[in-house]
Amino acid sequence: MTTTMNAAHRRLGDQYRALLRDPAWVLAADEEDLRSAVHALAWRNEKGLIAAVCADRRSCEKIRPVARLVKAELTELASRASGAPRTADSRERNRALARRRAAVNTLIEALNAARSDRTAAFHPLVDAVATHRRETSPDEASDADRALWSALASIEHGATRA
Repeated sequence: MTTTMNAAHRRLGDQYRALLRDPAWVLAADEEDLRSAVHALAWRNEKGLIAAVCADRRSCEKIRPVARLVKAELTELASRASGAPRTADSRERNRALARRRAAVNTLIEALNAARSDRTAAFHPLVDAVATHRRETSPDEASDADRALWSALASIEHGATRA
C-alpha cells in the first residue's frame, strides 16, 4: 500500500512540476494548486524548472507569494523537527527537509533576480523617453508623445528606480 501511495504522490508531483512550466496554467491556478506545485518543485527540482518558472513575468509575480508561504511552512516544520528526539529516521527526514528548503530558497532568489533583471532592462527605455521629452517642444508633440510622457511621469512619481 505504501509503495502504491508513494508512486501516486510521485506521479502527482511530476504533473505539478510539468504544469509549473506552463505560464497559462500558473496564471489560471488557484493558490492551493500553486502551493502544491511549489512543494512538488521542492521535493524534486528538475533541471531548468526554476528558469522556466522565471521566464514569464506574470507567473513570477503570482508564484512569489506562494513560494514565500511554502518557505514559511518548511521553516515551521524544521523548527518543530529541531526539538524532536534524534533517530536515524529523523536525521534522514531533516536532511530531506533541508533539501526542500534549499530548493524553495533557490526559487525565491531566482524570482527576485528575474524581477531585478526586468526592472534594470527598463532603465534605458525610461531614459530614452525622458530624453525625447526634453528634446521635443510641447507644441510639436503628438498625442503619442504625450501618452509616452504621461507614462513616464507615472513611473517617475510612482516608483523609484534602483
